[in-house]
Amino acid sequence: AQYLKLGWDGLKADRLRRMQQAGVVPTDVTLPAANPIAKRRWDDLTPEQKKTQARVMATFAAMVDHQDQSIGQLLAYLKQTKQLDNTLIIYLSDNGPEAFDGQGGVISNPIGNAYVQKTFLKPTKTSVRPTAIGSTALSGPMGALVRCSG
Repeated sequence: AQYLKLGWDGLKADRLRRMQQAGVVPTDVTLPAANPIAKRRWDDLTPEQKKTQARVMATFAAMVDHQDQSIGQLLAYLKQTKQLDNTLIIYLSDNGPEAFDGQGGVISNPIGNAYVQKTFLKPTKTSVRPTAIGSTALSGPMGALVRCSG
């Protein structure tokens, strides 16, 4: 319900306010201006589009919360078994599944994709082609290794 009520901008403002209250972010920090390449504003969406986008935000928040709880359980176990101080934790993540909505949504925004295409990972990071999903970066005692397949 909060996602539908607040929308993108309201949610960002609410999160900033709560981080400032918690002392995580200085109180003089302000939100940046709206993204100039953004295709749509929350108030311009239809009620049905708002429901869809609110569900996307709620789903993402639930996934992050589950991930946070799972990492917390792992850390608690390592601490309880006195393995935490002798454990190297490497957290890896990818972009997740393709989020194309088939309706010209934010992911298929041609301006946004043009911006992304300025990187060396062609055609875009929203593609499932090898050049978009096959990037690797490793760092070790001999230096960094970066590979892009495709």
